[in-house]
Amino acid sequence: MKRITLALMLVLLLLACGQVEPHAKNKELKIVPVAQHDNFDGVTLILSIDEMFTFTLLAFDETTRIDSDSPGIIELADYSETNEKAFTIKAVAPGETSLAFSKEKEKVSIKVVVKAMSINSSGIKDGKIDLAYGKFGSQLSKGVPTLSLPIEIENPPFTTVSFALSIIDPDGGNWVHWLATDFSADVLVENASIKNAAIMVQGKNDFGTKGYGGPTPPDKTHKYVITLYALNETLNLQENFSYKQFQEALKGKVLATAELTGTYTNKR
Repeated sequence: MKRITLALMLVLLLLACGQVEPHAKNKELKIVPVAQHDNFDGVTLILSIDEMFTFTLLAFDETTRIDSDSPGIIELADYSETNEKAFTIKAVAPGETSLAFSKEKEKVSIKVVVKAMSINSSGIKDGKIDLAYGKFGSQLSKGVPTLSLPIEIENPPFTTVSFALSIIDPDGGNWVHWLATDFSADVLVENASIKNAAIMVQGKNDFGTKGYGGPTPPDKTHKYVITLYALNETLNLQENFSYKQFQEALKGKVLATAELTGTYTNKR
C-alpha cells in the first residue's frame, strides 16, 4: 500500500510540473481553427485561390498520418510541431479535396472546397456589353458614355481588405476606360462611378476624365477586359491617378484576380 501511495504521489507531482499530460487531455484528434473563419463549419472549409487557413491539431504525435486525396488543390504551406502542432494550408487550384489525419484507430478529416474569385455583370449578355453602357447609350457627358456597368464579385479571399478594378480595351491600344480602387463592397451597382463615387477612389481614363468612360469603338467591334483585384490593403492613391500609378500601387498587394470580357459594336 505504501508503494502505491508513493507512486500516486509521484504521478500527481509530475502532473503538477507539467511533465505528464492527463490521459483525458487531447486524447482525440481534433481540428481547432486558430482564428475564426466564416467559411468553416467544422466539416467543410471553403477557400479562395491563394487563401490560407491555420489550425491546431489536438493529440497529434509522430504516428499521425496526413493524407489529401487531391494534393494539387491545396498544399501544406507551413507546419510547426513545436507550436501546438499548428498547420497552415494554402489553396492553390479550384476543386474539392479532403485533408485527413489518422492515428491508430482515430481519424479526423475536413472537406476543402477551393473556389476561384469571379466577377459577373448583368450588363453583359452572351458576351456582349449592353448598348446602354457605351456610345449608343443615353447617358453621355461631352460625348463620353458615363453609365458604368454593374459588377458582382463572388468568392473573394477571406482576408480581402479592399478591391480595385480596371476596364481596358486591348483592341484600342489598351485604352483605359475605368480605374477604381479602395472599395470594399462586393457589388457595384449600375452607374456606381457617379452614384457611389464616395465609396471609391477613381483614376483618369483615356478620354481625360475621372471615372468611367464607356466603349466608343471607332472602327469595328472591340473587346473590353474587366479585371478585378482583391487586395490585402488599400492602395491610397489620389483621385485622377494614372494607369501607370495604378499598376505600380498593385505590386505586392494582390491576393487574387478575376477577369470578365465583353464586346461592344461600332454599329447599331
